[in-house]
Amino acid sequence: MTASPHPTVDSLPLYARSVRRLCPIRRLGTGERHHFFGYYNKSVWDRTGRYVLGNEVAMMDAPLGPELLAAVGYFDVQENESFHPLDTTTAWNWQMGCQLQWLDGEPGRKVIYNTRTGDLSARYPGFGATVFDIDSGKKTALCAGLRVFPR
Repeated sequence: MTASPHPTVDSLPLYARSVRRLCPIRRLGTGERHHFFGYYNKSVWDRTGRYVLGNEVAMMDAPLGPELLAAVGYFDVQENESFHPLDTTTAWNWQMGCQLQWLDGEPGRKVIYNTRTGDLSARYPGFGATVFDIDSGKKTALCAGLRVFPR
């Protein structure tokens, strides 16, 4: 019998023995680009557990400005884990991303995220949101941005 490369609960220090199951962690995405998600109250996973949402940028330390683009997309963990860009947004920041999230209550695969608009008369001037239907490619613009969108 060969030893497992993974530690068992008994081999862990006393303070860590409450671990009941190991959770593998791995990086998604390859190459020079940087991937991140967003806020603590959003789940990156879709309801099937196959797709993981993310933003993609060319840098990880640029000062933010309204011209700085982030790609909005997802990873397919069953097909080579590559990033599938859907759209871009300039309404994002490092802490919260663009409030990207699944619309799990809707049929199909739909996501919603913040975008900038030219509407300066809106409740939040210059900001809106987009609903993107991944299956059809249809985008629907909303006149208000997301701050906290309940699940």
